[in-house]
Parts: sequence; C-alpha cells; structure tokens
Amino acid sequence: MKKIFFFFIFLFLVTFAQEGVTLEEIEKNKQELSSIKEKLKKVEEKLENLKKKEKGVLKIIETVEEKINLTKKLINQFNQTIKNYEVLIVNLERDIKNTEKKISEKEKDIDKLVILLYKIKTRLPLELYFSNRSLPEVYSKLVNLNYIAKENQNQIYELTNLKRKLEKDRRELLNAYEEVKTLKEQKEAEEKRLKEKREEQKKFLNKILSEKKEQEKLQKELKEAEKRLTALIAELERKRVKRRLPPGAHYLEKEKNNLPWPVKGKVISYFGSLTHQRYQTKIKNQGIDIQTEFGSKVIAIAPGRVVYADRFRGYGNTIIIDHTDGYYTIYSNLSEIAVKVNQEVKSNDVIGLSSDYLHFELRKEGQPVNPLEWLSQ
Repeated sequence: MKKIFFFFIFLFLVTFAQEGVTLEEIEKNKQELSSIKEKLKKVEEKLENLKKKEKGVLKIIETVEEKINLTKKLINQFNQTIKNYEVLIVNLERDIKNTEKKISEKEKDIDKLVILLYKIKTRLPLELYFSNRSLPEVYSKLVNLNYIAKENQNQIYELTNLKRKLEKDRRELLNAYEEVKTLKEQKEAEEKRLKEKREEQKKFLNKILSEKKEQEKLQKELKEAEKRLTALIAELERKRVKRRLPPGAHYLEKEKNNLPWPVKGKVISYFGSLTHQRYQTKIKNQGIDIQTEFGSKVIAIAPGRVVYADRFRGYGNTIIIDHTDGYYTIYSNLSEIAVKVNQEVKSNDVIGLSSDYLHFELRKEGQPVNPLEWLSQ
C-alpha cells in the first residue's frame, strides 16, 4: 500500500514538474512582490497621516482594512513564488540527474573510441608494411581512422557542453534553495505582521464601539456613504433611456430565481438587517453579505456594462454593473478589481476577487431589492 502511495506522489511530482516554470516567470512573481510591497508602504504612510490629522473614523478603518488586504495579497504572492521555485527545483534536480547520466555514458563512449584509435594507430603501420593490401584498401582504412578521430572530437565537444550545463544547473539549484529559504522567512514575518494588524484593527473597532460619541460619528459616516451610493445610482437612472423591453422580457426577469451567486459562500447578513457586518453599527442593509475565503473569484450575475470600478467610502473596492432598463448590481468590499469602467461583461465573467466577505446589492429602478429573491435557490 505504501509503495502505491509513494508511486502516485512521485507521479504527481513528475507531472507537476513538467508544467515547466521558467526563471522569467519567477522574475515576474518577484516583480509583483515588489509592487505589492510598494503599495503596502504607501497605504501605511496614508494611515499614519490620517491618524495624525484625525480624519473621519470610517476613512481610518477602511485604510486599516486596505492594509490588511494588501498584506494578505502579499502572503498569497509569497506562496505562489515559493510554489514556482519548488517546481523549478524539482525540474533542475531531474535535469541534473539526467545530465549526470549522459556525462557518464559519454565518458564511456569516449574511452571506447580512445582505445579503438590507439589499437588502430598501433597496428596500422605493421599492416601496411607486412600486408599485400591494395592502395584503395589502405586508403579506406585511413579514412575510417580519420572518421573515428573526428567522432572522438565531437564526443569530447558534447561532453564539455554537458559539463557546462551541469555546472549552470547546479548553480541555479543552489540559488533556488537560497531564494526559497529567504522567501519563507519573509512570508513568516508578514504572517506575524498580519496577526498584529488584525489585533490593531480589533482594538481600534472596540474602542470606537465602546465610545458613544465615536460610534455615533461612525454611524453618521456610514449613512452618508449609503446616501452617496444611492445618489450615484439615481444619477445613472436619470441618464438612462426609457425602458425598451416589455415586462418579463429582461434577462434578469427571465432568469429570476436562477441567477448565479456572485461568489461562493454563506450569507452572514441579510437584506434589511440592522447591524453592519464589520462595524457592528445599526444601519439598514440594502443587500446581503456573503462570507468568503480571501481571494475568491467574484463573477457578474448577468450581462451588462461596468459603470463604476473604484474605492467607494464606506464600501471599499466597489464595482457597479448597469444591466440596462433600470437594473444594477453592486459588488463591494473586494480585495481586487479586475474590470474597467465601460467594459462589457457577460454572465459568469470574473470581475474581481473577494475580501473576507462580499457585500452584494441588486437595484431595480434605483431601489434596492432582496437579492435572495433573485439568486438561484
């Protein structure tokens, strides 16, 4: 049983290694790591400035959340880079083993040719002197000797190249081992910092929730954020043309109760709920909140055009899709936005990545409706 298990593990590693990770791909991973680190540095500076200037409570909370999300993204990128290095290591170890085998075979072939050349060179003068061979026969033997000598040179040239490749692969392997060690240390340090940042966020929220004045301030800011979002939808409604389709003919109406969920997960805050999922303040929920794993794919539930794709105060990274005839979907608290304004999307297209939960709204003619009455049951 153990032999079968290890055979499948070996088979998996070989198959996985055959995917082929290049140094160029790993370099791109490292560039992405640098890019995320730079963004994280800017967010940390922004957070320090906000605290010094005592700006809005909501702005500070969201910047802390942005910092946490970027740290999670950085850790995920560390994992991806380490994974690619480990694939590279498997490939290099396999190549080194194969090259060593080829070198051994090549050295044996060269030894045979050297012995053969030695024998021919030793015997040829005696044969020429004592034998009655014709001139063409002698010439043929000399040609064969020349061919063997050239073949020996070719084999030596190939052997030299194989040894150079072996040396290069061994250097790359040692470098890969060192890189993996360094990356793992950096990842562990970021995981420690993430834990500290979460504790910092928790203490900050507890402080706000324990002080009535701060809580009222936060609640006011959240209500203002909801009003700004409603105003944005109202502005889009004002610009849209009169409905062109008869009742029941719109895509969302035809697919009602059969629409795909924007993300996989469990509903943790329902439509009309009076408690905000993150800030624990009393405010009406205009949609639903779906708990997800960080970095889960978020999809468009129906065809439409992206009309907003940016951060929105009180909602984090937000995407609004116009599905025509007064229908809009809103996807908030994203860790990453993958679409641009005016981009056309189809149903099930990936539009972004989630944070720890997704806030999702469906609006009809500017008014929020319960998404659970429209999504597949």
